[in-house]
Amino acid sequence: MPKSQRLMPGPNAADSPEKVTSGTAEPLSDAQTIMAALKRTEQCVLTKIDSTVTAAAGELHTKIDNLSRDLRSEILNVRTEFAKVVEDVKKENATFVTRIEDLEEGANCYANRVVELEAKVTTLSSQVNRLVDKTI
Repeated sequence: MPKSQRLMPGPNAADSPEKVTSGTAEPLSDAQTIMAALKRTEQCVLTKIDSTVTAAAGELHTKIDNLSRDLRSEILNVRTEFAKVVEDVKKENATFVTRIEDLEEGANCYANRVVELEAKVTTLSSQVNRLVDKTI
């Protein structure tokens, strides 16, 4: 393998391209060197992925917390506005109840007068009939 294509060994002694067996160092084959480099690269990539995922999770938690706080605030505002509207409706309803009670009282009064007038008309009608009978 040309020198420009060879992978550089890592800083750890375990990553060195030599195989230690029974006290003597044997050079690793190209395949073993590549496998060791792949193993280091895999660990490095996994570490970067882990840190990226951890950072993204932290950002998501922050965003969720902010959205939760905003939502709570908005719910509180809606509740406050709703309570004010309900209070206004209650006041208006009380006014309508009073007006309806006044109208019912007036209607009862007029109904009583109509009954009295009907009784008078009946009495007067019978008197008129008697007088007509006497004149004939």
